[in-house]
Amino acid sequence: MEHKFLFNSGNGRTEIRWKNNTGSSRYYFDIWQDGKLVYKDARLELQNGDGNVVIYRDGKAEWSSKTFYESEPIPIPGRKGKVKLNNRALQDDDGIFLGFNPTIMPFFSQSDEWINHNLPWVKKAGATSIRALGMVGSNYWKFPAPDLTIDPFSNNYWITVENRIGFLKDMGMRIQLTLFADADVMMPNREDRLTFINDWLDYLKGKEDMVLFLEVANEYWQNGFTLDEVRELSDYLKNETNMIVAPSHPFDEDYVRMHEGGIADLNTAHLPRDPGEMEWRPTRQAWGVANDLDMPFANNEPVGPGSSGNSQTDANKLITDMLNTHVSGGCSYCLHSDPGVRGKNKGWINFIDIPNQAKIQRMFKQARIYLPNDIANWTRYNGNWDGHPFRDGFLDDSQFWTEGSNNGVNRAYAARKGNLFVVVLSAVMNHVDLIASIGDMRFDVGDIDTGRVIEAISLKNGETHRVTGNMETRLVTGVLV
Repeated sequence: MEHKFLFNSGNGRTEIRWKNNTGSSRYYFDIWQDGKLVYKDARLELQNGDGNVVIYRDGKAEWSSKTFYESEPIPIPGRKGKVKLNNRALQDDDGIFLGFNPTIMPFFSQSDEWINHNLPWVKKAGATSIRALGMVGSNYWKFPAPDLTIDPFSNNYWITVENRIGFLKDMGMRIQLTLFADADVMMPNREDRLTFINDWLDYLKGKEDMVLFLEVANEYWQNGFTLDEVRELSDYLKNETNMIVAPSHPFDEDYVRMHEGGIADLNTAHLPRDPGEMEWRPTRQAWGVANDLDMPFANNEPVGPGSSGNSQTDANKLITDMLNTHVSGGCSYCLHSDPGVRGKNKGWINFIDIPNQAKIQRMFKQARIYLPNDIANWTRYNGNWDGHPFRDGFLDDSQFWTEGSNNGVNRAYAARKGNLFVVVLSAVMNHVDLIASIGDMRFDVGDIDTGRVIEAISLKNGETHRVTGNMETRLVTGVLV
C-alpha cells in the first residue's frame, strides 16, 4: 500500500511517498522536492526497542527521531468554494457544514516540525480549519524560548504566510484568521493597520476558499484597540470583502453594542470559564449568547485543555460544550488549548501531551458525524419552553440537579426542524424522565463517549421513558410520528 505525506521543509514544498509490506517494520520511500524526485528508495525503520523512527541511506543511519509520532494516511476532504453564511449556518459549494477550528495561535511562527506533528492531530479530530493570529509579539510570546513572535514587518512574513497556507491546503483545511493581536506593540499606527488589512485582502484574492472567516482583533481591549476603533475596522473590512467578517469579543459581553449598525457578519464569543456546577457550567454558556443577540455566532475561545483561568481535559464536558453550542444555534466551535497557544500554562507543548488526548480527539471526530450539519438553523428550545419535545418533564426544577435535586440534568437544550428533533441531556445524574410532550415519537439515546445508540425508544404522547447516567451526557435524536 502506498501512502503520501506533504510538508514544508523550509526549502520548498516536499512530498514523501512511502510503502511497506504487510507485517514489516521497514518502509521504503521516495522524496519529491517541488515536483522533482530527489531521494529514491530510502529505508525507514521503526525501532522496537525505543519506539523511535530511524532513516537509513546506503546502510547508514542518517537521522533518528527523539520521539515517535504515529502517522497514517490522511484523506484530503472534498470541500470546495468560498465559505458564506446560510442564515446562522456555514455553507460552501458542497453544502452546509459545522465549523470546528482549534486554536493554533502561533501558526505563522511555530516550527515546521511542530506543525507537522500537530496539524495531523487536529485534522484527525475532525477540524475543518484552525484559528490563527496574523501578528503577535508581547513578552508572553518571546519567553521562554522559542520566540514565537509573528512580526508583520518581517522581510519573510508573506513567504511564511504562503508556506503555511500551503500546509492547510495540503491538509484540506481552512484558516480562521484573527488579524491583530498585540497590536499595541506590533502595529500601533492606524495607517499601518489599514495597510495590513489591505495587504491581507490582496494576498487572499483568489484564495478566498481557504478562509473560514476573518476576525479583526483578539479581545480588542487587551490588544491595542478601543471599541470604536475595532468597530471601524470591522465595518471597513466588511465593505471590502465578501468573506465572513467578525470584529472581536466585546470586553463587557455587550454583544449588541459591538455589532450594531451591520458592521459584521458573525459574533465571535469568548465565553466564561467559571468552573461552577461541578465544572459543568461552561458547557451551557453558548445558550446565553444566542439569547443576547440574534445573529450567527461562533464559540471561539471556550474553556479547554490548559486554557488560561480554568482548564478542562474531561472529554465528556468538552463535547457537551460543543453539542450545546450547535443546538443553541452556533455555527462553529473552537478547541482552545495550551498547545494551541504556546504550551506555557501547563507545559503541554504538543496536542499529544494533553491528558486524555486520544479520547478527546476521538470524541470530537465522532460527534461531528452524528450531529445534523444544518442544526444551527433549527429552532432552539430551552427545557421548559413550549415546543420542547420533553417539556412536561422540565416544567419545574425537580429534574435539574443544579437546583438541588439528586437526579436529572444540568440542562436539556433542544433543537427542532419539522418533525425532527435533537436534545442534549447534559450530565445525567442518576436518571432523568423524558415525557413525550408534543406528540407520538421515536428517538434514539446516544452515548457520546462511544458514539453508539444505547436505546431505541417509541413513545405515545404523554408517555415517559427514564434515561439513566452517571454524569454522562446523552444525545437524543428523534422524529415525530
